Amino acid sequence: MEAGTLVVDVISIVAAALLGFASGSLSAYIVYRMVIVKQQLLITKPLKGRKTTRARNRYIVFEALTSDRIQLEQLNNAIIDTMRKLYGELGLATTRIRLIDYNEDRRRGIVRVRREYKMHALAILGFLREVSGKRVKLIPLTVTGTLKRAKRVLEL
Repeated sequence: MEAGTLVVDVISIVAAALLGFASGSLSAYIVYRMVIVKQQLLITKPLKGRKTTRARNRYIVFEALTSDRIQLEQLNNAIIDTMRKLYGELGLATTRIRLIDYNEDRRRGIVRVRREYKMHALAILGFLREVSGKRVKLIPLTVTGTLKRAKRVLEL
């Protein structure tokens, strides 16, 4: 099916729905056509010459101020729960926040987040006060664009 035919199908479906002809068997036909149009929209090829941009990440190196020992899984769950409480499921999914590394001895870690949501992640680190019943304060040290640089800062 070509793009012109696809546009005509979409217009005819919308026109039929607006004119109120969607009754009985015509209603089933319209739903059937909408499913076909949706499937064909999903399998269309990208335009030639256009490059897709990959999502850029930022890496936040932080230090945990606490007297207790915190494990990587506990900290990861606490960060995800705090993100969910503040920004909801959609915010959690769009930021793609993830604890990459955490050194339990030095109490330093790296969080990866999408570039557009860097400030959201910094807010999360500020709001996080408790991890598995242990009081903790996370202090961001630096924000980098590469994991290599973040690991270098983590080892300082």
